[in-house]
Amino acid sequence: MLFAVGFLVTFLLGGFTGVLLASPPIGFHMTFLVQHRLDVRGMPRRVADYGPNDGFTTLNTVSSAGAFLLAASTLPFVYNVWHSYRHGDPALVDDPWGYGNSLEWATSCPPPRHNFVRLPRIRSERPAFDLHYPETGAVHPESRATPLARR
Repeated sequence: MLFAVGFLVTFLLGGFTGVLLASPPIGFHMTFLVQHRLDVRGMPRRVADYGPNDGFTTLNTVSSAGAFLLAASTLPFVYNVWHSYRHGDPALVDDPWGYGNSLEWATSCPPPRHNFVRLPRIRSERPAFDLHYPETGAVHPESRATPLARR
C-alpha cells in the first residue's frame, strides 16, 4: 500500500512534497515533468531530430540528464539485491522482524492454500502482533474472562 500511495503522489500530483529530496524522485521529475512541459509547448512525438530553432533542445537536455540520474539511482537498489542474495541470511521464520501487525505475518511462509485452518480472532488493529505477543494485553483481561468468572 505504501508503494501504491507513493506512486500516486509521484505520478498524479507531481510529488512536490518532501519526496523531492531523494535522487529517484528528482530524476523522475526531471525526466517526465519536463517531457510534459515539452508536450504542452507543442513538441511532436516520435521525431528523430529537431531543428535548433524549434526551442526544444534545452528541455530535452534536462530530460536526458534526469533519465541518467534516474538510471543511476537504481544502482544502489541493484547492488543491495545482489548483495542480499549472495551474502544475506534466508528468512526461516514466518515473521522475520518479529513485529508484524497484519494477518499476512500470522500465517506460515509460504502460506498454505487457504492461509488459515480456521478464521483467526481479531481483537485489535494488530492481530498478528497480538498473536505473537499476548502478554502486551491488547485486550483487557476482564474481556477475556467468561461471564461466570466475572461475578
